[in-house]
Amino acid sequence: MYAAIRYINHHNNPFGDYKELAPFARQYYPDLSGLKLDKEDRYNSKSDAYNKILKCLANVYIEERIIASFKLDVLEDMIANFPKKLKSVHYQTSNYRYNNKTYNWANIVLPLGPGISNNNLHQLTEAQLQRYWGLYMYLIAQDIVYPDTTNDVKAITKQFSRPGTVPFPRVEVTLKLYKEGLLNDDDLRFQALNSHELMVIMDGGFNYRMNYKWVERDCVPKHVLAPLKTNLLETELERGDLETSATGYINGIHRVEGVDYVFRILERLGKDNFERGYSYYGDSKKTIFSGLLKKSLFKDTESYPDFAARADASKVTKKRLIELACYATQWTGVVGEYLGLEKLEDAVWWFQAHASDYMNSEKETIISRYSNIPKSDFALGAIDVDWFNRVYKTIGKTNWKLLHDAAKYITDGNGHRQVKLYSSVMLGEVKITETLKKIKDKRDKDYVRALGLIPLSKTVPEKDLLKRYNLLQDFLKESKQFGAQRQESEATAVEIGLDNLSRTAGYQDRVRFSWAMEAKATQKIMENAIITIEETVIELVINDLGKTDFKVTKAGKLLKNIPAKLRKDKQVIALKENKTYLSRQYSRTRLSLENAMVNEDEFSAQEIHNMMQHPIVKVMLSKLVMYVPEKEISGFYNQGILTDATGKTHPLAEDDVLLIAHASHLYKAVEWDIYQKHLFTERLVQPFKQVFRELYLITDDEREHSTRSERYQGHQIQPKKTVALLRTRGWTVSMEEGLQKVYHKRGFIATMYAMADWYSPSEAEAPTLEDVCFHSIDTYKKIPLTEIPSVVFSEIMRDVDLVVSVAHVGGVDPEASHSTMQMRAALADESARLFKLKNITVKERHIFIKGTLGDYSIHLGSGQVSKNGLSLSIIPVHSQHRGRMFLPFVDEDPKSAEIISKMKLLSEDNKIQDPTILAQINS
Repeated sequence: MYAAIRYINHHNNPFGDYKELAPFARQYYPDLSGLKLDKEDRYNSKSDAYNKILKCLANVYIEERIIASFKLDVLEDMIANFPKKLKSVHYQTSNYRYNNKTYNWANIVLPLGPGISNNNLHQLTEAQLQRYWGLYMYLIAQDIVYPDTTNDVKAITKQFSRPGTVPFPRVEVTLKLYKEGLLNDDDLRFQALNSHELMVIMDGGFNYRMNYKWVERDCVPKHVLAPLKTNLLETELERGDLETSATGYINGIHRVEGVDYVFRILERLGKDNFERGYSYYGDSKKTIFSGLLKKSLFKDTESYPDFAARADASKVTKKRLIELACYATQWTGVVGEYLGLEKLEDAVWWFQAHASDYMNSEKETIISRYSNIPKSDFALGAIDVDWFNRVYKTIGKTNWKLLHDAAKYITDGNGHRQVKLYSSVMLGEVKITETLKKIKDKRDKDYVRALGLIPLSKTVPEKDLLKRYNLLQDFLKESKQFGAQRQESEATAVEIGLDNLSRTAGYQDRVRFSWAMEAKATQKIMENAIITIEETVIELVINDLGKTDFKVTKAGKLLKNIPAKLRKDKQVIALKENKTYLSRQYSRTRLSLENAMVNEDEFSAQEIHNMMQHPIVKVMLSKLVMYVPEKEISGFYNQGILTDATGKTHPLAEDDVLLIAHASHLYKAVEWDIYQKHLFTERLVQPFKQVFRELYLITDDEREHSTRSERYQGHQIQPKKTVALLRTRGWTVSMEEGLQKVYHKRGFIATMYAMADWYSPSEAEAPTLEDVCFHSIDTYKKIPLTEIPSVVFSEIMRDVDLVVSVAHVGGVDPEASHSTMQMRAALADESARLFKLKNITVKERHIFIKGTLGDYSIHLGSGQVSKNGLSLSIIPVHSQHRGRMFLPFVDEDPKSAEIISKMKLLSEDNKIQDPTILAQINS
């Protein structure tokens, strides 16, 4: 059975990738070509079906311990009996175009072998593990001395200069055997030198691929490896331009602990520059020492006084210390304290944000504590002006110049030069006339981005603002004369320029700024929204959802499309461009309004009035419930008045502050269900889920735990899909704390923790969610859940619930998404009322229906239908629900539409004509 499973998994190359070895491999693996499997390993192929069946049988009948022992015996026999004449052959795989390397016999015997998995290793006895370890070490030795052969370890160590290509035995196997006294100190040192994992684990790093069922995380014997690490460092730090005997192994060191090492490295480097970039695998003195600086940190027993004492005794200059702060950011705080520069750390991270070519998750998390600008926008040229102003005032002109010069170590390219331009613009060293000339004459994208950073005119700020806005729009329009690639890059520059300009003008985001600037432009478009060519009238219209479309009539008759002969007319082309412009506004406006609700952004009554002048904003905003926290009133806005779900009106004062109401506000005001009924009664479709948004309240267990929520504890999730999903919702990744979402204005960080390698999750075992916590940004102390605003708590739990539902290891987990089912229950209740269905009852997780032909239940999570306990197969066609089934929001929610459609269908089962469904009901 094992042979059959192996053959199916390798049926395209059942005897390996090397034709020369096929006769040898046939001695160990039977030829099962008579199965006639599909050549392609696609899902649901014949081979896939065979594989699934055999694996199910194997799980029942095969004893894993015997299979593991058999695989070890086969591997040992293959190594012992590998044909001598084939040991001198150089092997190359058939896909040579992608891999020009050649391999010797020691390289290829392991992949040719049966493949001993981690689970197999767990079934082996200690004696068998020692055989396994010995086989690997034998192959490593043959690889090192190839084309010679050896059985003497001394011969290996004498001529060994760099690692071979045969992997070392798994770390946990080596440690287990060492713990049992089956390996000695030298065995451990040899593997530590040539396989970095042992050094990493000793230094506190975490190996996500390691089997911790066998060993503890502090299992590495430091008394053996710590002196080895010290000897490597001492030897290497004495080097000149030539390599030392330690150079080939130094990259295996994960941490360099102690301020003395830092200053010795700086002193030994002298006036040499640090290595720029993110790769430290060269062997030059500069490369090695720079890499060690990146890994340096305090000993556990050290603190600032130790740094200061060593700095006082050293001849390292202020300039060099600032370079150290930029290069190895872990020293930024103590360097700032030593130099008396209070905001040095903030300034260094400003440069890291704006000049760095490479933004990893750790950087994202730290930068997100300083700025709420999307991290991807920094790479495009976005500038946080407020952050700059905070640090520049404290740092001063002279120190800023030193910092800028040191910023070259943050980037591989010209990032520091661009930042110099931007800071010069903000400091007034670059005038607006020069900027305008660069934009108009040279179409310089750096100056397009910088235009928004120049301080506004003190005498006519509004005129200056509108002039710059129109200039950017004209630049974008003129871009159409160029190729697609240039158009894209110039459009990105304009977007960042608008972002920078909006922040300079005091707007919260580009979209709000655009609302203000484009309200007049949009009104102008709508004033010229009708063109007449001969008898054809083409009108640009905004529908009741806020979307833009054409209404075409000819001689009073409505046409489906613009006539082909008119499509190239200049007036029609211009009208199409205006339609595209308004369509993009729709998408941005919808997202911005939802974010405003989630962030509880405050609007003055006057600001709402101004926003309503924009026709697209007006259509959307008029369908959203507004809320005045101070007066605890809510309603739909119209001409300075809020009208609630009961029809009562509430005039607004000029100084009233409004929010876009969240479900939490309506729940507390005991108005949530009233507004839900109102949406169905009026058949009102909101631009996003507002009134029918899933709401998450603090549970009694969470109040008892105080600072953590464990409601999703135990759910296994897919790391890659989880990270991709949450990144779009403002989350970042931290190595220590997992996934984080930073709330700058509120001063805390939300953390979703699971034991996972979020940085390279594809090979890790699916992690299990543990808890959700909130930490103070300043002290990083945990905050009680009851002190977290209800909207924030609900939205964080909504994100986690979405992960559990969408990125669950088993696919969608309908049982987990409790609040989603509550929302669907409300939809079912209101839909039944709308359709005047009297035979519907909604209880807990199910809709119960008393039909004419039988009684049915529909699960609110999965949509599964059953009659008298027996499942009915009613297959949905989601595209058919769209537009036919009323849902009070624009968001795509095919599962909710499916459930409501099934409810209506079965409530009127006497009208069903589909023979397939009737046959199931009547069976």
